[in-house]
Amino acid sequence: QILRLVYGIQVNTQLRSDQLDLLWSMCVLPADKELFMTFLANASAEDPGPQLRPENAMYNVDRLNPAFESNTRNDVFQKIFCSEYVGWENLGEPAYQSFQKFEDHGMRQSDAALDALWRICLTSGNNYVASQAMSDLLSVYSSSTPTSQESVSMNGKDHRFSNRIFKCLVEVKEGLQRGDNSSERSAERCISILNAAIEKCNSLGGSAGAVAERLTSLQEGSSLDSYLTQVPHGMRGVSSCKRIQVLAKVISRNSPTQANPNESTSQNATVPNTPQRFPLEIHPLQTVGAIKAQIGLRCNHIGNSIRITTGLGGRSRGMNNPNTNSMPDSTLAADLGLVEGSEIVAILSDKPAQQQSVDNLGSDIGPDILDQEQPSKSSHLDLSDLFSGDGSNGSSEFFSTLMVVLESLPVLDANVKDGPIQGKKAADTHSLVWDLLLAMPTNAGIIEKVHRAASGTDPAGDAMLVESLGGNSDWSSLVDFGHFERSVYVMQILDSLLRPATAMFSGLNPNTAAFLSKAMEDHSASFRINFTKSGGFAAVMRLFVESGNSDKLTRRRNRMGNACALRILKECFFNNDELSVEGQELIETFADTSGFLKSLVCTVIDDDGITYNALFRVLSLVRMMLESGPIFIRSFASLPGNLAETFLTSL
Repeated sequence: QILRLVYGIQVNTQLRSDQLDLLWSMCVLPADKELFMTFLANASAEDPGPQLRPENAMYNVDRLNPAFESNTRNDVFQKIFCSEYVGWENLGEPAYQSFQKFEDHGMRQSDAALDALWRICLTSGNNYVASQAMSDLLSVYSSSTPTSQESVSMNGKDHRFSNRIFKCLVEVKEGLQRGDNSSERSAERCISILNAAIEKCNSLGGSAGAVAERLTSLQEGSSLDSYLTQVPHGMRGVSSCKRIQVLAKVISRNSPTQANPNESTSQNATVPNTPQRFPLEIHPLQTVGAIKAQIGLRCNHIGNSIRITTGLGGRSRGMNNPNTNSMPDSTLAADLGLVEGSEIVAILSDKPAQQQSVDNLGSDIGPDILDQEQPSKSSHLDLSDLFSGDGSNGSSEFFSTLMVVLESLPVLDANVKDGPIQGKKAADTHSLVWDLLLAMPTNAGIIEKVHRAASGTDPAGDAMLVESLGGNSDWSSLVDFGHFERSVYVMQILDSLLRPATAMFSGLNPNTAAFLSKAMEDHSASFRINFTKSGGFAAVMRLFVESGNSDKLTRRRNRMGNACALRILKECFFNNDELSVEGQELIETFADTSGFLKSLVCTVIDDDGITYNALFRVLSLVRMMLESGPIFIRSFASLPGNLAETFLTSL
């Protein structure tokens, strides 16, 4: 304070860089560093009153001049705030607020500031500071005229976002492989930055609204692959659908008896039929109009005379109790806020339901329902190098690195409530990586490997594709328990190919939607045959059995993989919830009946967090086995460790 006053009232005397360097060298403790950084930020600009202390009034000072020149200020910012050795791991909010004040002097676009922002994001020990730095970093890259978007800066450094984040990811991978203590935190920050960047990227926004916009922007006649490359990995299959409950009420209106619409409704008697309740799977990209058509098909009723009323049992984003009556048929299911288990009430009338235009939605929905998740139009973030849909070397290398990071993260028991904080953080980071993978486009190289395995062909000298999964295009390398996380990703692709979500096209032109849906269904039917014949089913079964034979903790870690394997296995055995002819043939070829049954029951016994959908699939498969003959009943009853009894009591 004394120094700030003395050099603030002097006109011809200011602090020099060497003096500030000396003062900084005396700051050893983080608290001292933060105090000095706050002083530097305040002393770098004019400091007007009235924050001056009362005892300084004797100098008759109404403002303080900068304590050092602008050249010195730039030097201080470069040497201290942007130094690799400043120690952001132990610095808190005062230090970062001081950093931001220096940025406000026009230094945000400098290479040093950009390097410092990356460093703070990845190494800060204060989560709030890291979050603020992440927001500032993305703001730099998303600005309308960012120098950071140039391929190469004046000093020869490549500052493109895709290049910087990839380098950070490689450093995280190497740190995890070395066992560095700080690598897990850096991994969490790196993945969080990527997740946030995807939402800001015009061509990759993972929200349903952004995806729908990209789909409608494609030219008529584009190929199925062109459409699918616009859809995030996590939205391509039926597994992305929410299973909701529908209560359908049929109401017949005797409108001819009405003399005056304002009269009492006693003359307008309604005759409700017996309500119907049934489950419905809703895709995030499905429109309200498509949902009505789906309900109408189920109830043998005309879709345009169906109203979906309020009564949602799920959460809503950005809306309080949304009035679905006011929503146009083009509204996406994602904007209804539906979650697993939600309930909607469908009124089936004999009159066409009135449709409200988008311009007259009123306040029932909220001002931003149609564009609340759209990425910013002014965003200049370019992630094409990382997520190119053509399976180029850059995207394959990035995907391979991301998979190594995922497999290197220690995943502790998710059911341990009072486990160590580091374990909880690792589990959270593990989930963040999967969130990123589900928001990215599906890796084209891996899809190609899956199709080659199903068709029995090998890659023709494609070293990057081979390297990405550590082997050739055969099922043993694609579905390998030794690389469980990678195998889960492959099984997610298999699930989307066996159970494609054709409802994702409901917002397109009806002819286009019908063409694409038919193409997906035909492709799925063809793939199903090749998948079973080529050994794909056997590979998934083998992985599921191996998971069941692992230790209890490992089985709990494998929850996502087990759930995905169950979806694939049930799909291959059943057709419309009935055992198919192909499924009966698969049962007759079983080589390890006990191993399959053990894995099924252990999936329920060892995991209190198993989803209801996974549980129902287990029950269906166990029942199928027990109904297939005495040999299967004996295998079930003779499972070791009283597993059969424990399974039943666990239910």
